[in-house]
Amino acid sequence: MKKITLSAAVLALIMMGCSESGLDNSVASTSEITDAQNLYSADFVPVLKKYNSTLICPVFGNLCVESTPEINHHSNMIMISSRVSGRTGSGKIWITKWKNPKNGAKSLNQYVDMLHVYTVCVRDCDANGNCLEHSNIAEYHNPKQFLAMTSDNKIQWHEVQCNVKGNGQVGTVSNYAAVLNAGTPDELVMMGSTYSGLDNEYQALRVYQNYLAAPLQNQ
Repeated sequence: MKKITLSAAVLALIMMGCSESGLDNSVASTSEITDAQNLYSADFVPVLKKYNSTLICPVFGNLCVESTPEINHHSNMIMISSRVSGRTGSGKIWITKWKNPKNGAKSLNQYVDMLHVYTVCVRDCDANGNCLEHSNIAEYHNPKQFLAMTSDNKIQWHEVQCNVKGNGQVGTVSNYAAVLNAGTPDELVMMGSTYSGLDNEYQALRVYQNYLAAPLQNQ
């Protein structure tokens, strides 16, 4: 498992404040998770059981698209992306259910019991992810109804934005986790991370560790 994939899984678990995840015990028992249990509370608390399944978007880059195996002509798909425009960075997510009848596949509305998104912006970073400026962490924690793809192939992203004040090379890193069918035998956790505006994956990972994962774990 790549470092960023593991970090995404660890941070996503921290975001949801849970101790049972479907990951093996060697991951679930790390101090990163133990020291950050229940950082966030909400009126709705996902019930994460051992029988749940987890889908991790394996690509750490500007865009990642991943889907579950098809069961009964249906599959769930997650699409996550980062972008930078001027001094503003954003993390975007879209989740849908694909139905594959004989006359062709189509996207369906998908309700998510709890969506967690964390996004941070940085400016003028060195190769080790130390930056001259970083924004506050922008967060979203709520249920979400994702609408199906429109007839002209447009999708309606859920977007979380951050900003820096100074001029320079701006980058952004985002982490996502979504809980579908919470507390049921069909529960599914979907998670991943994306970045934009940074030189390479290593620099993005260090920014992720310095300005997203570490501040959340130290709260």
